Amino acid sequence: MKQRLPILTLVFTLGAFVSTSSFAKANRYTVVGDDEKAIEKALSSVGGKKEKSYQHLKGVATYLSQGQAKQLEEMLGENGKVIRDEFFQAIPPMEAEIQGKPSGGGGGTPAQVVPWGVSAVRAPQAWAYARGAGAIVCVVDSGIDMDHPDLAANILIGANYIDGTTWDDGNGHGTHVAGTIAALDNTIGVVGIAPEAKLIASRVLDNRGNGTCGDMADGILGCLDLRDQVDPGHLNGLVINMSFNSNCAGWELVEAATQTANAAGAFQAAAAGNYSFYSFIRPAVFANVHPATAVNQDLTFASFSNWGFVPGVHEGWTAPGNNILSLWKGGGTRTDSGTSMSTAHVSGVAALMYSAQSLGVGAIDIGLPYEQQGFGLVDALTTVLNH
Repeated sequence: MKQRLPILTLVFTLGAFVSTSSFAKANRYTVVGDDEKAIEKALSSVGGKKEKSYQHLKGVATYLSQGQAKQLEEMLGENGKVIRDEFFQAIPPMEAEIQGKPSGGGGGTPAQVVPWGVSAVRAPQAWAYARGAGAIVCVVDSGIDMDHPDLAANILIGANYIDGTTWDDGNGHGTHVAGTIAALDNTIGVVGIAPEAKLIASRVLDNRGNGTCGDMADGILGCLDLRDQVDPGHLNGLVINMSFNSNCAGWELVEAATQTANAAGAFQAAAAGNYSFYSFIRPAVFANVHPATAVNQDLTFASFSNWGFVPGVHEGWTAPGNNILSLWKGGGTRTDSGTSMSTAHVSGVAALMYSAQSLGVGAIDIGLPYEQQGFGLVDALTTVLNH
């Protein structure tokens, strides 16, 4: 497979956030700082204005020219930071190119099957010990189909961190990820790895799969807030699934958010990337985030997957990622490929870890180099028996 190079696609829209008359000369920025009123005042003095406040990230989004941004940074000094934060393609290449074929018509209700990935990580064998009860998984993505008959009963709450409107999935990617993690064990669609785990939808990607690092950071922090709303006593384990690419100019915002989530005790899994090279994309490279690489159905390494596990540096696993059948927006199912799908398998097994109150995520050595498989193929059975 020809090596893919990461390309950050800048997407400009005249949507709700853009009101400047000099749109062609303006770029999106996130201005972080503790005093929002002071930031707004400084923005006004350089001819800019707040486009939105973040819900949890301390700061505002705005559109400025480079000159205005420089003036603002000088004016704020140590009281704020001005970070370029354009929209870009956040769903990794290959997945965003709509690989795979529909398998349920996007609204049909095919008879339930167990996808090969769910079987490969030995989830069915683990269900005798744990099925996900006692775990909450926050899917930071394009939303979740809130009415999907194979998911709705497991969805607790959701929020939109792009514009505060619906968290219903307008793309499909988030629903696919959620299905692998926690699709219901019923008579339709697929069954997830942790069919009794509960889900939180944190929407940070638009209908095209585009996003900004500011919104991603806000959504990760939002997972903690939403968890507090539905589980104020923190009686359930929290998993945060990040099947996206945050190799954007404002990546440090996302890194800081993952640090906060780690301090709050969340297990965080992230996609290794679909660029076929030795390096993980952000946020998989961040400390305390668990990377997920991809394998094929015969457990060979997937040609599209990034790799690069280093002992003592990255704590992560490989997982099924090629031709993965899961759910899709509109009520049906679809087959898709990518390390996003691998990440969902890791998150599902992590949910079983919390459900079984085990000591950690287990794995099986499948004979790949450590740099490709990390601790090995993530495994549900050894996870739930790890006491």
